[in-house]
Amino acid sequence: MKYKVESSFEYRGLPCLVLFYDRGHRCGYVGVPEGHQLYEMGERKEYSEDYTEVEMLDTNGGTNFFNHHPKFDEVADVKNYWWIGWDYDHSWDETDGEAWKEYFPEDMQYSLDHGFRFRHAYDGYTRRATIPYVAHECQCVVDQIIDGRNEDD
Repeated sequence: MKYKVESSFEYRGLPCLVLFYDRGHRCGYVGVPEGHQLYEMGERKEYSEDYTEVEMLDTNGGTNFFNHHPKFDEVADVKNYWWIGWDYDHSWDETDGEAWKEYFPEDMQYSLDHGFRFRHAYDGYTRRATIPYVAHECQCVVDQIIDGRNEDD
């Protein structure tokens, strides 16, 4: 999958990334260093009732990426971090057609030619995950990691 780095910043000592993917959606990522309690946590081999702390983070649709990623390390200017990520590609996430067309016009056209339909905010439930929105969500995840809380607490 191709992606464009839209934002890379540090919040409370942890690196954060906002990426836009060639499938028309954004993802948020937070990195933790070796030695952190969440380092190399989250990769379930089988589904079970026993969720790790990283899987319990309150994110958009749940965390779905837990891994090392050398290119993310390079962008964030860190080494050997464990990246925790989540996406904005659910039925309640509006497609950002403008960004998709700007960054990946060929991929957008291919998807449209093969039946992809844009999700629009027509019912008040769907919303577009903008760069500032995803960056704020990254900050909320960092707050949960450091303080052990989420916005609902």
